[in-house]
Amino acid sequence: MTSNSPSLASTSPCPGPAGPLSDAVRVPRYLGLRALSHLGGKEGGVAVDPAQRHLYFLVPPGAATGWDLPHTTVLDTPHSLVLPEAGKESQPGPYWLHSPRPGRVHTDATVLHAALREACGGDGPATGIEEPPLDTVAVGGCSAGSPKRS
Repeated sequence: MTSNSPSLASTSPCPGPAGPLSDAVRVPRYLGLRALSHLGGKEGGVAVDPAQRHLYFLVPPGAATGWDLPHTTVLDTPHSLVLPEAGKESQPGPYWLHSPRPGRVHTDATVLHAALREACGGDGPATGIEEPPLDTVAVGGCSAGSPKRS
């Protein structure tokens, strides 16, 4: 399925807290949703790129440098990331699953690392994890479907 929706991987600027004040951790959507269930509401800004099927967790600069976790990519210097506009919390295009807010812009990198390890199945790489359909998001064991686009 090909999407004409914009992606966070594009190069056009978009206002947001990224830059020298934030790094980001990119994970596949299915893994990010599992990690969110382990964070227990302690997440900061989390952006969704529906075109690429990724979630981006904002973390403090340098906090995730050197991570070696399966299915994760740390975006720090010299990377840049185009983020959704403040308050954009739905499609089309990239949006905030959890908008950054005062006092909660970043996810604590140590807590996120532990949540991602748990979401991957503990100490080893993620095995047997399947990507859910793009039109369904599972949260807390429930599925919420959205209309399929043609």
